[in-house]
Amino acid sequence: MTYEIDLSEANADRLRDGLAEYVDAARRVGGRIKRGGKAGQNGSSASNDAGLVRKWANENGFGLSGRGRIPSHVVEAYRAAKAESEQKAAKPAPKRRPRAKKS
Repeated sequence: MTYEIDLSEANADRLRDGLAEYVDAARRVGGRIKRGGKAGQNGSSASNDAGLVRKWANENGFGLSGRGRIPSHVVEAYRAAKAESEQKAAKPAPKRRPRAKKS
């Protein structure tokens, strides 16, 4: 749950000072830790492509349902297969040697 209160700068300082003793003695008991930045900055594009991951997984024998969390081993296998196919696509075609002319 999140609460919001509009205070002047002076009253905000008074509130912080009054709560400081309790905040310092408190401990975290639940909820998620808020982190800066945008979601997905950890390089995880698979979460954005859940539909593609599910389709790939079902085509490759993983048998996922249409909903729910995708297991990490499936996401890792998808990423590995995707990286392998991208690597193959990035390889330049071998250069052909010109044929020797018959005289």
